[in-house]
Amino acid sequence: MDIEFDHRCIFDYLAVKGQRYCGKTPPPPIYSFNNELRIQYVNDESKPSRGFRGKYEAIEIGCGGVLKQGDPMVAISVDRLSDRLPVHQCFWEIQANQSFVAMIKFYPSETRSSMIHDRNTLSVDSCSDHYVMINDTDGSLIKRFCIGNLPPPITSSGNILFMTYVFDKTNESNYEYSDQRINTTDQSRVNKNSNASRINNLVSSFNQIFYATYHFMPSHSYCDRNHFKNVGKIRSPRYPHRYPPNRNCTWIIHVDNGMQIKLNFTLFRLEPPSEINSHCYDYLEIRNGRNSNSPLIGKFCGSNLPRLITSHGNYIFLRFISDASMQNRGFELNYEAMSSGCGGLMTAESGSIESPETYGSNLNCEWKIRISEGSTIVAYIVDLDFGPKPDNNLHCESNYIEFFEKDNNGRSLGRFCSLESRNPVVKTQSNQLFLKFTIDASLRRGGFKLNYHTDCNRTISGRYGVIESPNYPDSHPHNLNCRWHILGPLGNNITVIFTEITLENSIACKYDHINISEVIRSTPYDLSMVNHLNLNEPFDSFIKSTLCGNYTAMLPLPIRTKSNEIIITFVSDETRSMDSGFRLEWAAEGCGDNFRNLPYGVISSLNYPHPYSTSIECLWHIRAEPGHKIDLYIEEFDLDFSYECSYTYLKIFSGPDENSPLLSNLCDRGSNIHLSSFGDTMTVKFFSHQTIRKGFNATFRTTDEGCGGILSVRKGFLSLPDASQKDCSFLLMAEENYDIEITVLSYRNPGRSDCIQNHLRIFDGDSDQSPLLAELCQQTTESFTLQSNDSSIYIHFKSNTIGSNFNITYEKVCGKTIIIDNQMEFKEITSINYPHHYKEFDKCRFLFRASNPNDRLTFRYSHLDLINEIKFDDGSNETCEAASAIIYDSDQESFDKRLQTICVTFQTIKIPAPVVTSGDTLLLVTHNAIFRALISSIKSYCGGDFDSIEGFISSPGYPNSYPLNIECIWKLNAAPSNIFELEFRDFDLESSEYCNNDYLEIRLDNSSGLMIGDRRLCGKLGDQTSAIPKLLVEKPGSLWLKFRTDEIGVAKGFLLFFRLSHSVQLSMPNGVIGSPGNYN
Repeated sequence: MDIEFDHRCIFDYLAVKGQRYCGKTPPPPIYSFNNELRIQYVNDESKPSRGFRGKYEAIEIGCGGVLKQGDPMVAISVDRLSDRLPVHQCFWEIQANQSFVAMIKFYPSETRSSMIHDRNTLSVDSCSDHYVMINDTDGSLIKRFCIGNLPPPITSSGNILFMTYVFDKTNESNYEYSDQRINTTDQSRVNKNSNASRINNLVSSFNQIFYATYHFMPSHSYCDRNHFKNVGKIRSPRYPHRYPPNRNCTWIIHVDNGMQIKLNFTLFRLEPPSEINSHCYDYLEIRNGRNSNSPLIGKFCGSNLPRLITSHGNYIFLRFISDASMQNRGFELNYEAMSSGCGGLMTAESGSIESPETYGSNLNCEWKIRISEGSTIVAYIVDLDFGPKPDNNLHCESNYIEFFEKDNNGRSLGRFCSLESRNPVVKTQSNQLFLKFTIDASLRRGGFKLNYHTDCNRTISGRYGVIESPNYPDSHPHNLNCRWHILGPLGNNITVIFTEITLENSIACKYDHINISEVIRSTPYDLSMVNHLNLNEPFDSFIKSTLCGNYTAMLPLPIRTKSNEIIITFVSDETRSMDSGFRLEWAAEGCGDNFRNLPYGVISSLNYPHPYSTSIECLWHIRAEPGHKIDLYIEEFDLDFSYECSYTYLKIFSGPDENSPLLSNLCDRGSNIHLSSFGDTMTVKFFSHQTIRKGFNATFRTTDEGCGGILSVRKGFLSLPDASQKDCSFLLMAEENYDIEITVLSYRNPGRSDCIQNHLRIFDGDSDQSPLLAELCQQTTESFTLQSNDSSIYIHFKSNTIGSNFNITYEKVCGKTIIIDNQMEFKEITSINYPHHYKEFDKCRFLFRASNPNDRLTFRYSHLDLINEIKFDDGSNETCEAASAIIYDSDQESFDKRLQTICVTFQTIKIPAPVVTSGDTLLLVTHNAIFRALISSIKSYCGGDFDSIEGFISSPGYPNSYPLNIECIWKLNAAPSNIFELEFRDFDLESSEYCNNDYLEIRLDNSSGLMIGDRRLCGKLGDQTSAIPKLLVEKPGSLWLKFRTDEIGVAKGFLLFFRLSHSVQLSMPNGVIGSPGNYN
């Protein structure tokens, strides 16, 4: 070779494969990627030179080539690689005619050798030296993929598509096709023998790896295309001009693993839907996944621009359909990948959610479903498979899906890791559902699928709310029959205001319409009776208003009721639903208010300081700015006292509603009480029932010392990372009859060990006045565990140092020791999560002790179900621990101390008989039980005065035999004109003629008063001389009871229930009447 030389080979040169050569040193052997090689020689004649001389030969390499439209079609394959292949890649150039596009489809291999003769040769699963690259007409990279992960079909944007098969690390970079000007006078030669040896190893390793077919389509009519870049644009055919008729276009967007796809529409104009039935003729269908069966995100038509759409995984499927009639401009959207992996927001009135098709380890995905306000969500798990449960997932601790009310800080609605014997159903109380999908490194397959829909039939209580038609502000579904039954505070009326109505218009509102009806009851309900609305109790109602049509010009006037109860119904038929529906706000008027983000305010009862109205219910909701808390100062309160504040009261809750923790319950007189919320919300409720007093007056202020909050304990993690100058209080609260266990994992305090300004204090109770469990001032990483003796733990964290923090885990403990006060009528206890089963605790242990060691305890169920029960145990030696409820007459689980054992096959269990202990202790142990029970104490000593409204009296030692030769006298005190009712629950005394030996004698007022029943009582229940189940006391007054035994013979004894009558008829011409419990 003798060509004029310059450093850039500009003047005279030889060009091969985009590279230029000049000078006297010939280039090394040059190999084409396919069956064509273009050689160009340029001479400007400014300086004569001899030129060049070379030779070429064709080499059978078994892959690559130029494939042109019109030539015979061949399959693209690498199963015939030649042992003379001197390069490490195969190259195909697929050429379509002008106005055509090229598409390539890949198919997996059918056979593969399992032998690899050289450890340096490629591996099927290796993407570093064994992969395929597809480049577009302009040379840009469309997709690079491994042989074991073949993509869906790929289409060019122009008329040429490039494909490169690489099997050597030396050619690993993404190849961009462009001219390069290189002086190669000093390039080294290629060693053909080494390459041939490598190819021999390669061919020995693989008989066939993949094959592909290619196709050519007219560019003006073909619109199917798959997108593999993380950023891109999709347009309807012929955009921005009108799209053509009769098109069926499909796009699949596939971004990198661990990413989500966000769609943002810049224009959307398709043929409008039918005005008769809202049918979309031309539409864009979008699905979460890679095919036409993936969960539907939405089906869009008309000119309403779709909202911002985010996929759940790294695939989105789009399909555009146009019919033969009307066309429009079409649509344009931009998409981009976001680094999240899975999860998203669902706002459709119904839909499906699936876990990602593929995922790595330690994945945490979160979905939020938010539907129209006023309705609730019902979710059905239709598929759930995580494979066999490993030891570390026996209680769904590592691989599971969990549902929460509203958000991840809301109440847990259930955690699931298998379907067991039924498909779980989850129902919310609000219009929002939060779903968390968590897997660890042990799981690489499996997942879940669920469907959800909107439930627009519900009961609502409170003083304010919003109701929207399902799918608002988009068109509502067909054939709806929605019913919202609303109960406001007692003594208030309700006002309904529409903010939008866009419904089908018809004469007399025959088709789609809204009815608003007022409910009339002889005795109005208060808010505590909201559950009675579901009992279908009879009531009268009349329709206040019927609405339909389009109210865009002028909205309806407010609708006001005279009662505190209304019913709103919405009906849609099977025809038109193209309009947005309706939105309304309802509010109770009379007393109460909503305060939002106000620095201060005043709250008082109606007419204060004059007497308040009777039979009225008032609610005040106070919400401060995030990070603030609320201080309430009750300056004065003058309310009518009632037992347990059951009639007139003032209740203050730390939270948004009456289900929040109760801060105080007042029903007497007082002043200057200060209460603080634990978060940024507070609820104040005043209730008056047929009594009149002065009322109350209070003020509130919001402060920025709002760090902390209230946590309803189940199981969780608490931390405050990187705190700086913080003063935070946290209250962990369990149900009344359960304890809390916390584990302090670490406490960091990089500053001084000053316990006044820097500390973490943990108290056994609901305030910093409770007993101190632990105090940390110096930082530590040694974990330790604490358990409350109450149903709450108060945590106070204070720091003036940057970088201070703590990490605490907490969980509820199933069971505790409970003291039964002999002044209480009874103590109620329920199983955890009652009336539902709580799967995380299969065994619970409750120990009850009477406050007076001389008392005994009586225990009775009001509801009992067992889960996965296996049999009935009548006291045999079977332990029956799979599902049981066992009561012990002891503080230990001793078989000979069993009082009662329940263990049956699955059914609603007949409530067992009450049990009575022989001492002051009772132990209840349950396995997979759902129950509600009442526990009370019984006086076991001989005689005494009783001032109780109701209670029990028993013979000494009951239910065991009574002692010999004793005399017990009880006095039941009653207020003037009050009458007692007596009922024997058990009666067994020694029989004798005229009851002269052992007997019970009951008289009015004292030992010489009128004898009740006209005789002494002895014998057994049902005998002529014994007690009858109920004794009629005809005259008012106190009761005197005498129990006498002789020196010979005993029996079981008696158990007597007494209470003051709720209905008394007096026939005396004059007298004194006293309220029950008023003995002065």
